[in-house]
Amino acid sequence: LGSILSAVFTPRMAASFGWHSVWWMGTGLASAALVLFLFLTREPPHPDQEQANQPAPDLKQAFSNPGIWFLAASFGCFNLVFLGMATFLPTFLNEVRGYPLAEAAIIVNIPSLVILASAPLAGWISDRFATRKWVYSVGYLVLAAIIVLPFYLTGSAILIYMAIQGLWIGGVPTTIFAAAPEVMKDPRLAGIGMAILMLGQNIGMMIGPLLFGGLVSSFGWVAAGYSLIPVLLLGFLLGQLVKVR
Repeated sequence: LGSILSAVFTPRMAASFGWHSVWWMGTGLASAALVLFLFLTREPPHPDQEQANQPAPDLKQAFSNPGIWFLAASFGCFNLVFLGMATFLPTFLNEVRGYPLAEAAIIVNIPSLVILASAPLAGWISDRFATRKWVYSVGYLVLAAIIVLPFYLTGSAILIYMAIQGLWIGGVPTTIFAAAPEVMKDPRLAGIGMAILMLGQNIGMMIGPLLFGGLVSSFGWVAAGYSLIPVLLLGFLLGQLVKVR
C-alpha cells in the first residue's frame, strides 16, 4: 500500500512543491508512525514461570546457523534484482518508451497492487501444501524466465507483464519470511533470524540500484536486464541449501 500511494502522490508533490517536499512528507509520516507506535502498541504478556526458568537461548548457535544465512543471501539476491530494476524502470519507460514520469511510476507499481492479493494467496498455498521452499523456489525460476521482458514489450503488453510479475513477486518474500523462524527452530531466536534476513534484504537493496545503474550506463538496458537472470538463479540455488519444509 505504501508503494502504491508513493507512486501516485510523490511525482505530483515533486512537480508542485519541489522534490524536497517528498522528503518532508516522509519525515511527517515517520513521526506520526512513532506517535502511533508509542500510544497503541502494548508489550506482550510476561512468560509464565516454566518459561522464565528455561536457560537463555544460545546466541552463538543462533548466529552459526547456516540455514538462516543462506536464506538471507537468497533474499538479498531477490531484493538486488527488484530494487535495482524498480529504481530505473520508470526512467526506461520515460526515456525509451515515452511515458510521462508520473505515469511511468504508476506502471512500475502495478506489481504492488497485485501483491495485495498474491502475497496472502502464496501464504495460503504454502500452508495448504506444507512447503515454504518450493513456493519461493518456483517464484525465483518464473521470475528469472520473464525478467527481461519489460525491455522488449510495448503498449498494453507492458501493463499485462507488470501484473503477471506481481503474481510471482508476492510469493517469494511471503514464504521466505515465514521460513525464517522455522529455520531458527527455537521460537525465542525468531527475532535474530528475522534480523539476519533483513540484513540480507538491505544489502541487496543497497547493491541493486548501484549495480543495475552502472550496467545500464556501460552496456544498455537489454544487457543490464539479462544480467539479472543469474542473480535470480543464484537466489534459487541458495534457497535450495536451506533445510526447511
